[in-house]
Amino acid sequence: MWVEETTGSERYFRRARNFSRGGLRLEHTIPLPEGTMVNLTFTLPGDEVSVSVTGEIVSATPPEDLRMGVKFVTVSDTARAQIDAFLSRAGA
Repeated sequence: MWVEETTGSERYFRRARNFSRGGLRLEHTIPLPEGTMVNLTFTLPGDEVSVSVTGEIVSATPPEDLRMGVKFVTVSDTARAQIDAFLSRAGA
């Protein structure tokens, strides 16, 4: 799944893996420092409406590994319902 990540005035499109109710892992990216807050927007498979959340970088691998973990910290009730419905459909 593609995720739009914005931090300040910068915008990137990242590939997400290991999606869960509490966060996700972004792949193929130069990791940001732990504690960095990011805004994420994505459309879950099977949905038409995008989800927007705020997350915090909670784990970052050395730059040569090109991935980082993001914990969701601000999730609206609507976004939470979309995430829960997707995970239920996916059997997670």
